[in-house]
Amino acid sequence: MLTRHVMCEHAEKVQAAIALRQLHGEFTGIVDAAVKKVLEMRRDVNISLNLTPQDLFYREVSRIQEVVECLLAYQEEVLMADVTVTEILTVITSVNTILQVSNIGNVTQSPTVSSDQIYNV
Repeated sequence: MLTRHVMCEHAEKVQAAIALRQLHGEFTGIVDAAVKKVLEMRRDVNISLNLTPQDLFYREVSRIQEVVECLLAYQEEVLMADVTVTEILTVITSVNTILQVSNIGNVTQSPTVSSDQIYNV
């Protein structure tokens, strides 16, 4: 993979992490639930008593896209729960806003590029 592609990928991930962190205050419950799920997936719970779950999550910005799956899982849990229609709509619109504003849904791992593709650019 070309260095510039890797650098662009990491820049996008940093921008997404910054945007997600800025949205954290507005959507605290949803983002906290997603962060907790990500840490459980990573098996990264309670590594340090001095770090918050947010500290543990944001220290690995290169894996920021993992939060998308967890946001959608949280949304799915709410849809299956015995909650009001208003609560369901609030969660759906909140998750959509988080994904749109942070642009995390468009941040993914770049595909591996073969040396033939590099030299034919």
